[in-house]
Amino acid sequence: MSSTIKKISPVVQELAITVPADEIKKSAEVMFANVRKSGRIKGFRKGRMPMAIAKKMFAASVYAELTSDLTYRFFMKALQEHEIAPLGEPSFTNIDSIMKEGEDYAFNVTVETAPRLDEIVTDGIVLQKKKIVAEPTVIEDELKRLQNSLATTKELETKRAIKLGDQVKLELRRREESGEWSENALPQDLALEEAQCPRELLEQLPGMNLDDEKEIVFGADRDNPMTFLVKVVDHQERVLPEIDDDFARDLGEFETIDELKADIEKKYLASLENREKDALKQKLLEALREKNAMTLPPGILAKQTAAMRGQYENIVKQVADAKKEAKGEDTEKTDEGESALDSSAQNAAAEIVHTHFLIEEIARIGEIKVTVEDIEAKYQEMADATGLPLARLKAEYADRRYASELESRILEDKVFDFILPKVTIEEIDSDSADTTETKAAAKKTTKKPATKKAAAEKSETDKKTTPKATAKKTVTKKTPAEDKE
Repeated sequence: MSSTIKKISPVVQELAITVPADEIKKSAEVMFANVRKSGRIKGFRKGRMPMAIAKKMFAASVYAELTSDLTYRFFMKALQEHEIAPLGEPSFTNIDSIMKEGEDYAFNVTVETAPRLDEIVTDGIVLQKKKIVAEPTVIEDELKRLQNSLATTKELETKRAIKLGDQVKLELRRREESGEWSENALPQDLALEEAQCPRELLEQLPGMNLDDEKEIVFGADRDNPMTFLVKVVDHQERVLPEIDDDFARDLGEFETIDELKADIEKKYLASLENREKDALKQKLLEALREKNAMTLPPGILAKQTAAMRGQYENIVKQVADAKKEAKGEDTEKTDEGESALDSSAQNAAAEIVHTHFLIEEIARIGEIKVTVEDIEAKYQEMADATGLPLARLKAEYADRRYASELESRILEDKVFDFILPKVTIEEIDSDSADTTETKAAAKKTTKKPATKKAAAEKSETDKKTTPKATAKKTVTKKTPAEDKE
């Protein structure tokens, strides 16, 4: 075999491969021998077919199969010879004809490869990090939320009008386009608390009595207000527990109210730290992309762009359907709108693909790998954060797609920890950071879309790492686009 390589671009290479005639002859003889043994034709017993007849009758099918088999086999040999790790599907050219006895067979293959960097440039990268400070009202607000979650109800000792803090059961009937109230009532059972109740009900229900009805407009300040006939069908008094040591013990984890307050503050600060770390990671990746330009594989980029275009189209369709349902109007597609979708999809895809290969390159240059110990530690971290059994988490990630995604996130975290000491971090007050971020919001910032599994994990983690988690009483390497398939 002979093969040469031609560099079309930093990420596209063309292999010119020649299969020698003697290799074709040798492989053909083996195949003809198999045909002779297993083939059946009139006038000859099985296995007794003359070779000349076998070659005459089956030459077309044998050489067609050889063409497919040997081109792939010699392509793989050429990859090993030139130490090429292709991305995506190769593109074969000059293989319109089939192989022939006594002739060399030449063909070309174009492959895409990962971009490479000689070094990772971090000079001049300055990132701002917010100082982590607990808001004074956090503990008080969380204690109030927990207090409401443990509230009980009792019948009114004497009849009275509804007031804020009460528990009410309602029936809501929407006004139809005809002007009539809907036949089916929508039941609601809620506490008249700011965190649990729509603003309109908080404003309109106080003063009403059992069996009273009132027309209430929801969303009067929005494009599509809705009017409901609201009837009070039950009304009870809510009793809130005292916030003391007994209250803390009722939550099942604490002996004193001071322990509960300390736990709320600890988890709140941890959640702030995690959010700030995520924000810092995105800033770092954006800065690294600017400092470390890469030529991106066109096929991979096109595939990711198509994936992003599909996501954006679904979002646009959902918005259009919502508007149509609200106003009864179709939202027309425009050339400007389609062009904006294309541009957004291309920009988002470029960021995702660039980030993917940048992380891979930092890992290669820094000799960073994901170990079994790293994966086990991540499982334990997730179990601690979500409260889910370790065995269940491992079972859920047994699917190779999810396991690969988990490894990618671990690698990203290790790369972040590797690069962070190489850049300058400025700690600033939250107010200063908010002003800076407001200005930066005018610039393009696109995050890598999370998969369903990652989104579910993050949702569970957020639930457990925020103060609300205290109330437990009511308990070949693939590229981003290829990984979705």
